[in-house]
Amino acid sequence: MLLFRKRPSIGIGFDIGASGLKIAITEKENEDYIVRDIIVAELPEGCIDKGEIKEPDVLIDILRDVKRSLPKGEVSVVLSPSKSAIVSFTTNTTNNLKEQVEEEIKKRIPFFTNIEISMDYTFKEVDKSKFVVTVVVGKKDKVDEIVELFDTAGIEVSSVTSSYVATANAAILCYPEISEHSGAVVVDFGYHITSCVCVKAGAIIHGGYSETGIMHLEEKIAKGLSLPREEVKGRLTSSDIDIYSLNSFVIEFLTSFVPEIEGYISMCLSDTSVECNKSLFLGCGGAIDIAPLWEHLRTAFSLAGPMEILDISGRLKIYHEALKKLQSVGTGRLIPAIGASLV
Repeated sequence: MLLFRKRPSIGIGFDIGASGLKIAITEKENEDYIVRDIIVAELPEGCIDKGEIKEPDVLIDILRDVKRSLPKGEVSVVLSPSKSAIVSFTTNTTNNLKEQVEEEIKKRIPFFTNIEISMDYTFKEVDKSKFVVTVVVGKKDKVDEIVELFDTAGIEVSSVTSSYVATANAAILCYPEISEHSGAVVVDFGYHITSCVCVKAGAIIHGGYSETGIMHLEEKIAKGLSLPREEVKGRLTSSDIDIYSLNSFVIEFLTSFVPEIEGYISMCLSDTSVECNKSLFLGCGGAIDIAPLWEHLRTAFSLAGPMEILDISGRLKIYHEALKKLQSVGTGRLIPAIGASLV
């Protein structure tokens, strides 16, 4: 069960991040989703910073360029985890659900009571007469900013969705087992921000983010080994990576955000009475860069589960040309865009 509404025919998901603009184009054939194409465009450094669009005119020009390659379809844009929030709670009844949601929002996110918000929610029965309600909240001005920017570029936006929902959707579609009671923690290693979303029984149980990303790991290694950043990037993605020379830097990197991730995971039980599965970690985004290091060092942390790269190849139908593009950039990097194309 995918979260939130399902769209007909062709869906186009946009993920705008510091590392670039990523677009996934999917279509639905009976009950299956097919990846038709992907588009990846570089963005100038500083154009996007922690979800903030610093150079809108530059982004508009790039959007106008990619528009020429887009088919007709419903466009959904990912909202940065730093610009949205996830609230989950349990209820015994779905009667008066809107009122229940509004009351929970007031209790959980009090600062939103003083600003305009955009909100969407869904529910899933996880046990007899026990429903998990998942609410996505975003600041309305940030949602409006995205819609207006795309409109200026000549692209009509059908919806703006949280990266939490987009990532969870892709995970649920690729790993049907986490729609059951097993569940998983999905960690998206962004360039500036690392976010996590806990999924169980087809529902988002909790989510959160840390302002620590792959960029910070590159900086630690570059400074510690007196290397230029570009060489560090090469070392991280090298097939013969020297794990031992990077141990201390990766430990420092993981230590900077793992406690925050653990904190979000621990809140699953208190918020929803549903315990998250900490034994299965699915990594996407820059996870592919640190997967060998995570596996080597994970025993030093209470996060004892191995990290599996959230890879759609072999789990979704993908057109041949799209598959070649995915393999060249890393399939895990397109997860939010693919998840957004489904809603």
